[in-house]
This record gives sequence, structure tokens and C-alpha cells, in this order.
Amino acid sequence: MYKLLTDSRKDQELKQAIVFLIAREVDPRLLQFLKIGFVRADHTSTGMIDKATFQKIFMQAMKRDDQEIFEVIFNFAKENDEIISFGRLTELIDNYQLYPHIV
Repeated sequence: MYKLLTDSRKDQELKQAIVFLIAREVDPRLLQFLKIGFVRADHTSTGMIDKATFQKIFMQAMKRDDQEIFEVIFNFAKENDEIISFGRLTELIDNYQLYPHIV
């Protein structure tokens, strides 16, 4: 289940990303479309996709070209400079949806 955020570095990064997304009024439903697009694009079922593929999914799901939002999401969910992790993406999106309820 979900745990309350602590002061660890990872949790601080998560908190900063969530606060940014809230300030930009990102619709949580669009973030769910982002997760669905990720799953559809992950043909090898590894839970990883490359940055270019993720950027295409982002453009389709978010219905806008907002490089700042893309960079915040990518920087939190990246495994390395070119690969994004489904687990980290899901952690960000799920916590974003719950954050107003736990603060």
C-alpha cells in the first residue's frame, strides 16, 4: 500500500515533482493515459522504454507540447539518461493522485 512521504532524498524528489505538477494543474486522468500508453508501447514487457518512445506517448496522452512537464516526469521516472521505468512512473502518478489527501 502507500506510505506517507518521509524526508529521504527520493521522497523529496517525488514531493518536488508532485508539487510542480499540481502547480501546473496537470489532469490526473491524462497521467493515467500516459501509463496506458507506456504499457502498450512496452512490447517486450520489461517495464522499460526509451526516451523517444516515451516522448511520443507523452505528446499523445497529454494533448500538449509542454517540455517542462515532460522533463519533470522523465527526470523522476528515468532509469538512466535514455530509459524510463514503469515502476517509477507509476510511483509518481499514483502519489500525485493521493498527495492532496495525505498532506
